[in-house]
Amino acid sequence: MEIAGDERIARVLRRSQDVAKSLGRVKYQAFMPAPDHETSVFRVTSLSDNEIREIAYANVPEKAKNGSAIFSASAIRKTELSMQAIEPPPRHANIINWSMDEDPQIRKSKRQLAASILAEESKWLPDQLG
Repeated sequence: MEIAGDERIARVLRRSQDVAKSLGRVKYQAFMPAPDHETSVFRVTSLSDNEIREIAYANVPEKAKNGSAIFSASAIRKTELSMQAIEPPPRHANIINWSMDEDPQIRKSKRQLAASILAEESKWLPDQLG
């Protein structure tokens, strides 16, 4: 399924250290890939902020209290990453194609750079449910 560049994307912030709450800024660590080399996100175009929060709580209930990072799919195109729709759950996708460089320092550096771009392009949507 093709994902348009103007689609709104939400990354549920799983850890309190993923956001500088006093500054209202998302940190790059929020986007770093999981051990499976993917970053889970949701496609939230046309949803209200409260509907985005409801998706976070429905899919990551124990972690959703840190809010979400909201960004445009076009931010992914500023990196070497891409996004792939993977359902269920509904609206789910993964950010893929993270660096797999053999040198661990180079791999980490490339991943941090891509994650930093995503963080810079993001707006923090604080949790206001519960």
